[in-house]
Formats: sequence, C-alpha cells, structure tokens
Amino acid sequence: MAVKAIGVAVINNLINPVLVPKKYTEAPPDGILELDFILLPYGDDIPDVEMEVDVILKLKNLPPWVKGLKINASENSDIELI
Repeated sequence: MAVKAIGVAVINNLINPVLVPKKYTEAPPDGILELDFILLPYGDDIPDVEMEVDVILKLKNLPPWVKGLKINASENSDIELI
C-alpha cells in the first residue's frame, strides 16, 4: 500500500518530509494505524517561505488489525479507512 500526504508549511530551512508510523505494543481498539507527518531539516537556512510539501510512504505487511490510517500533522489530522 502507498500512502501520500500533502501539506503546506512555513519553513525556515530546507526540509525532508517523512511519514513516521507509531510503534504499537498492542493493537489499538479502533484498528487505526497512526502516522506522523513531520519535516526534518537538512539544509542551510533560507528566508521564511510557505510551500507545499508531500511525501509517499510504501507500507508492506500491514498488521492484520489495521482497518484504517490516521495521518497526524502539526495543525490537523485525517483518517482514511481501508
């Protein structure tokens, strides 16, 4: 399965957008796998800029309990059932 997240961010430096799956010790009761959409710095500083960022994550071997995905960003989140 491929998951694509798109957002708009004000950045102070170049960034590397990533989706980071939450680590689970037990299956959550709602069956929603959570992913954090975060921006990792990796470049020199540039002026404040607002830009669209996106990332694609390819997931293999999802746990059998997964019924949907939730992507968390700094200001909002979205749930999609699969």
